[in-house]
Amino acid sequence: MAVIWPVTNSTEKQFSLNRGASRKQFPIRNFIRCLVLIVLAGLPLRQASAADGFIWLNVSVKMIVDPATGQIPTTNSDALLNESFGLMNRWLANTWRGYRVRAADLDTSGNFKRIGSLNDTTGPGKWYAIDLKYNVTNRQQFVTQAQANKTQFGWNDYAINIYINNGDYSSEGEGFIISAYNLLLDDLVKGRSGAFGYQVAGNLLHEIGHFMGLGHTFPDDGFTDTAPDPNTAPGRNETAIRNSIALTNWSMNYSSLTTDRKILVDNTANNAMSYYQLFYDDPAQSKVLTDAERYGPTRFVITERQMDWWTDYANGNNSNVTTGVTKFVDAAAASGGNGTSAAPFNTLAAGVTAVTGGADIVLLRPGTYSATTLTKPLTIRVSRPGAAVIIRP
Repeated sequence: MAVIWPVTNSTEKQFSLNRGASRKQFPIRNFIRCLVLIVLAGLPLRQASAADGFIWLNVSVKMIVDPATGQIPTTNSDALLNESFGLMNRWLANTWRGYRVRAADLDTSGNFKRIGSLNDTTGPGKWYAIDLKYNVTNRQQFVTQAQANKTQFGWNDYAINIYINNGDYSSEGEGFIISAYNLLLDDLVKGRSGAFGYQVAGNLLHEIGHFMGLGHTFPDDGFTDTAPDPNTAPGRNETAIRNSIALTNWSMNYSSLTTDRKILVDNTANNAMSYYQLFYDDPAQSKVLTDAERYGPTRFVITERQMDWWTDYANGNNSNVTTGVTKFVDAAAASGGNGTSAAPFNTLAAGVTAVTGGADIVLLRPGTYSATTLTKPLTIRVSRPGAAVIIRP
């Protein structure tokens, strides 16, 4: 008989099935948004801690040393970057898909890797002040050198590689992410508040979104749960931004839209892959977001369809940086699916069979499913819209 209990984690909604439930079915209600269960059969309870219900993305950050000084130009960079990982995970928790980021390649003191040295003009130090954001040729040459000298450059084949130099903010391309000390130093630049930990987190998670296959919302990201984005509204005036998106798509202001269309506009205006960045404070409007709002489900949004795309990339192109896979199951799907978002399995049994166990996730879309025998640890989650019901035999 299978034993089912919830993962203990304060960032996730908890749900458990008890003996007082219906004898015919286990309802998984949509009001809980997501189900996180570790399911074990024939294994002792003490092994429940073997899996934590998450798929971790390994992220390796390297700071390029200034060859003129042998130092990096920022202070408290390690503390700020470490904080940013926790903040990125607060946003990822709102996707209910179980993805989290974790820092790889830290030293014994918890500091991020430094590469290059004083007077280094041919190794990593060569790239300290070189534009790696806009110059594609530079990026290609950099990644070629880094992959040919992995120890010197700290290149990790099993992580998302992020390099910080003295360039211009952040970009993703050629299989790595480049960021800038300017981001760590940013304070009141561009109207942002002095508390800038969330700015680093938002910037890096945006680039990780690109690494996981997501494009910008503008002009049209092709997803059905965002509105095409004109990206023309100035500043961070929420009314102006929403009206600009609404007028572009439906020739009327936001307030006149139907509820469904307002949701599409909101999903774009607050999207992690937009340039609006409404999770920032706006001193021009004396707007300072509360902590609960900044990290709530309506800010820095990654939509359901975007997460489908992210998940397919995590299962395929980028499986080397993850600790597990997700298989989609949809009771309404045709038979013969392969577990991707576009071709899900149509039975719970097929999804369970397709995963190895441990950190792997079976993601149920709304519908009714027949129970199956479980012989390995895994996590079952439910997509955000609708409800799923597992019928007990």
